[in-house]
Formats: sequence, structure tokens, C-alpha cells
Amino acid sequence: MMKVAVLLLCGLVLAAANTSWEEFKAEYDKKYKSTEEESYRKKVFEENLQHIEDNNKKYERGEISFTMKINKLGDLTEDEVSAMMNGRRGTQRGALRPRDE
Repeated sequence: MMKVAVLLLCGLVLAAANTSWEEFKAEYDKKYKSTEEESYRKKVFEENLQHIEDNNKKYERGEISFTMKINKLGDLTEDEVSAMMNGRRGTQRGALRPRDE
């Protein structure tokens, strides 16, 4: 009986640790202009989430010294985040749009 309770608890913890696309959109109030854009952003989000999960498995094995978690930038590519942090403006598909000046 105790083993069943522990396994159930572990399952709930793992489920809570995996952020879903809908939870991500709700938490960070994400809205997209088209279904095509949302589909692209969901793909980017899923790739980023996989990267985070792979990183955290390495942490659990003692291979690296840090963990990662999803944040408001979870639907952006590495290039988009870099451009945003460095003040560059992207021009490729899915890149950040220039600010209105």
C-alpha cells in the first residue's frame, strides 16, 4: 500500500514539473496572431522544454551543476533571445519584430 502511495505521489510531482503548452500560454498570457504562428511557437516551446528536461537529467546524474525551468521566453528560439538581450533586431521568420519608434 505504501509503495502505491509513493508511486502515485511521484507521478503527480512529475506531472506538475512538466509544463504543458496551454499552461505556459495561460501563465504568461501568450497570444498569437494566427494558427500558423501559434503552431510554430508551440514547436519551439516543445524543443525548449526537451532541452530543459535533458539538462535536468544531466543534473540528476551529477554531470552538471545547474537546473533549468521554463520561463516567459519559452516560445522563443535561442537566436531570438540572444537578439533581444543584445538589442539586435531580427529579420528571419519567427524573429522579433522591430519596435515602433
